[in-house]
Amino acid sequence: MINKLMIKNFVLIEEAELEFGDRLNVLSGETGAGKSILVDAVMLLLGARYDKGLLRHGTDSGVVEGFFSIDKRTKLKLAGTGISDLATYGIDESYDGDDEVLVSRRFFSDGKNEIRLNGKQITLAMLKQFSPILIDIYGQHDYIQYFDPSVQLKLVDFFAEEKLSGLTKKCQEVYKNYLGILKELKELGQEGEREKTIDFLSYQISEIENAKVGENEEEELIARRKILLNSEKICGLIEQGISSLSNSKFDSALIAIKKLQDFAPNFEEYSDRLNSIIIEANDILSSISHVAGDFEFEKDALDKLEDRLLVVRNINKKYGDYRTCQKFFSEATNRLNRLKNAAEEYEQLLGEKNALVDSLHKISSDMSDIRRSEGSILSQRIVDELKELGMEKARFEIDFADNPSLENCEKHLTANGFDLAEFLFSANAGQPLKPFSKVASGGEMSRFMLAIKVVSGDFMGIDTLIFDEIDAGISGKIGQEVAKKLARIAKTSQVLCVTHLAQIASMADTHFFIDKISKDNDTTYTKITLLNEDKQINEISRLLGSIGISKASHQTAKDMKDWSKAYKKQNI
Repeated sequence: MINKLMIKNFVLIEEAELEFGDRLNVLSGETGAGKSILVDAVMLLLGARYDKGLLRHGTDSGVVEGFFSIDKRTKLKLAGTGISDLATYGIDESYDGDDEVLVSRRFFSDGKNEIRLNGKQITLAMLKQFSPILIDIYGQHDYIQYFDPSVQLKLVDFFAEEKLSGLTKKCQEVYKNYLGILKELKELGQEGEREKTIDFLSYQISEIENAKVGENEEEELIARRKILLNSEKICGLIEQGISSLSNSKFDSALIAIKKLQDFAPNFEEYSDRLNSIIIEANDILSSISHVAGDFEFEKDALDKLEDRLLVVRNINKKYGDYRTCQKFFSEATNRLNRLKNAAEEYEQLLGEKNALVDSLHKISSDMSDIRRSEGSILSQRIVDELKELGMEKARFEIDFADNPSLENCEKHLTANGFDLAEFLFSANAGQPLKPFSKVASGGEMSRFMLAIKVVSGDFMGIDTLIFDEIDAGISGKIGQEVAKKLARIAKTSQVLCVTHLAQIASMADTHFFIDKISKDNDTTYTKITLLNEDKQINEISRLLGSIGISKASHQTAKDMKDWSKAYKKQNI
């Protein structure tokens, strides 16, 4: 349930704060005053796309915040959506009372926006996952969602949830196992396909085995090739080094210095140092001479290396680097061994699959029986509601496709059975039932959707419903019946309703008046006022179209308000 809505710099609203009641909240006002702007603000909190045009002209940023209270039932639904760690959003899952949740959407002139839930920044996808549990919105064209057969079947499943739940869970489990078996059968393949796979795997395994590529071999070959390409230059430099070291005059210098020691004793130090140099130089000469042979290659050495490098690179390109290739080799070997002995396993899996198909067909048939039975009850309840809304001759049926036979059911199987359902509707006597998507009247659609919301609200447990001008195309007695329905829904769910009808306005438990005002003739604002009972009566009189024309209009409005109070007291 939404307790409070705070808005700043949103379209024509400079700043507003609304505290909603827990029953029927009515929003009324002149055409163009901005009643639907409030619905747009709530939709932004529920995950609607932000557009820069929503920011009030001349401002840099704005914000919409909603304070919601959620009960234990809603927490369980949230956990069912995949939001398992409610504590991270400041929600105490173990608390049986109501928690309050703050959803905030701040938006900027550059098109960016920021979403927070209880102060924690979240993504738009997370918000969209979270929000449908809180509020259900019906606008003038939202009946289009019910054109989708999957949505139609989902409504039936909600209605039949108590009887279906065990079968649905069992169907999901068996279907998961069925998909697993299908995957294994595909991996094994049928006999002809299997032989092709065996041949191909054998070729790949043999190719890897014969190549015998070592770890880091490509890098080592590249380094070796660099040496081979420069071998002549390397050998020349080595010879130059050997020649220079061999022709050094260090020995002659050492003899001369030793003779000098007879005349100057301090030359002994130089003699020792030079002797060390001679020893080191001889060692270097020996080492260079020893490795010189390593750089003398046969003429075809480079060709052999290039051929090997080509093999290694081909293996790496096909199967990945060393570790990836080894992993592929191991998996391919295991798969080959399995395929060579797969005939018996394939037959065993085929038997398991057939058993699962039998089980799924039985479960799906049982689910279908429940859906058809409960769907008939749901249809009648919707028809009863439509009669109360002035559509005495309306007919509504849920048409289920014929169940497939066991032999032909596989292509129809899903984790939710094999049922296909379609809503059929006729608004007037003498007209045939047609698919719901072929019915076009806005007024009829509004009443039909209200009937669905009245019925579904009893079993779907929606905390808050928003109706944006559900009174489109209706008036008079029908408007009065719509008001009654909204009051009934508001008995168990919070309702926010944008309306032009006095009948609906008179039924309000909380009433807001939306007005558009201008300042200095160049700035327009939307003003929102919470009405007390006297002002509610004035607004009802305005909606009747007789304010300022007849003195009796005020009394008529008061009578309508008294009638609404009496109806709620007796029936709700």
